[in-house]
Amino acid sequence: MSGTNRHASHPVCAFLNYAYAALEGQVRTAVVVVGLDPTVGYLHACHPGRVALVYDLMEPLRPKVDRLVLDFMRRQTFEPGDFMLTERGVCRLHPQLTRSVAGRSVGEAAVRDVVAAIVRELAGVGA
Repeated sequence: MSGTNRHASHPVCAFLNYAYAALEGQVRTAVVVVGLDPTVGYLHACHPGRVALVYDLMEPLRPKVDRLVLDFMRRQTFEPGDFMLTERGVCRLHPQLTRSVAGRSVGEAAVRDVVAAIVRELAGVGA
């Protein structure tokens, strides 16, 4: 991730950005707990300060996040005040709305499964 693609111009993109940021935190925690270096990835390029392994492991979970966000948006009625538009035209979720989104995640079990799969793969490489 270059850090330049996080400026949502539409509410759906703002939801996805927020949900992906939450997923990033979940995956980063799970990676560190099992003792892996979150900066050494194999799909995303390794750069100083970039958690490439976290981004790699987020990929198989993105469809689950997409489904959660789309299901939430289908079931919710939104008001204009649910979103904020910055001076630069970036769409953000109202803090009140973020609480509802934060309560929906792919679940710790799904994250642990993805991290466990990479640990098993790494263990097999060294054997």
